Amino acid sequence: MLILAQNMTKPTTSAGSFILSSTSAVATRSSATSAGSSTSSAAQQTTTSAPATTLSTSTATSSPAAATSTSSSYFTLAATYDSTNFFDKFDFFNDTDPTHGTVVYVDQSTAEADGLISTADDIVTIKMDDTTTLASGVGRNSVRVTSKETISVGTLLVLDAEKIPYGEGLWPAFWTVGDDWPNDIVEQVDNNNTNQMTLHTKTGCTLYEPMEAVGTVLNTNCSAYFDGNAGCGVKDSSASTFGSAFEAVGGGVFATYWSEEGVSIWSFARDEIPADLTSDSPDVSSWGEPKAFWSSTTCSMDEYFGPQTIVINITVCGDWAGATYSQFYSGTCADAVMDPENYTNAEWKIKYVKIYKAK
Repeated sequence: MLILAQNMTKPTTSAGSFILSSTSAVATRSSATSAGSSTSSAAQQTTTSAPATTLSTSTATSSPAAATSTSSSYFTLAATYDSTNFFDKFDFFNDTDPTHGTVVYVDQSTAEADGLISTADDIVTIKMDDTTTLASGVGRNSVRVTSKETISVGTLLVLDAEKIPYGEGLWPAFWTVGDDWPNDIVEQVDNNNTNQMTLHTKTGCTLYEPMEAVGTVLNTNCSAYFDGNAGCGVKDSSASTFGSAFEAVGGGVFATYWSEEGVSIWSFARDEIPADLTSDSPDVSSWGEPKAFWSSTTCSMDEYFGPQTIVINITVCGDWAGATYSQFYSGTCADAVMDPENYTNAEWKIKYVKIYKAK
């Protein structure tokens, strides 16, 4: 779901959720997985960027079903973040990781000097250090960025990536955050190849069933105060939407439409990306059922969500990935962090992030 984050303290949070935030945000995120969903201990994260700029959007008044019957001219392109301007559009977070990962989030100048961010061949790279051998307990340098602009109801947010970070104990995410709780569009940990999407809200919001989407519902109560803040998560129906499997198919696109009727998320492998999206004339009516859908029938968009900022980060171990590490690997996550060879694939390869507005 979508939410603005300002000073928030979060009990325990789950993986796979979607939230957008507006001003310099204080957001909480942490997780530990149970039965396909994640729970975590409280954590508080503070951004030090200047107040974000809002991209005004027209409110979409059609229902999800009606939205799927709109023409290709339903959206206009409002912003593109790509290799020509990407790091001008984001602020760098360099405070302590609120999810207790064994990382050191660095500022932009350090990230540039250490080769943790770059643009080449129309690709934006955001990565974790993979060259330094560390002493036990020392955090590995990494990157977390937050968009300077915000989005709101009536937005179609699209991420096109060739690679999502993967490796021992990794926990990367593409998410949004608002005033209340963070939620993730793209998120998983360790050796998983299937994306998980989750909303976290104040008490009262639930995922309506039967869900008009093809993913697997993990939880229906979105409250951050229920079940250790597992949130109302949905597992993607494709087993190549994360990790090495995602890279093997050439990556793909994640599209999130936030309307008055709810939040819909689609994922497309590289060879399945709709032609209308490629031509910047997205027509969600032709995309079929989404992978996840949270209806406003049981979760009012006006009551539970506000303007959002976009966040991209890579952490390792921490509340969720650290708790599940032993399910995939021998030894400990703390030991794995010491060896840089474990993180040669700890990098985002992004073609673009695009923001479309409903007319």
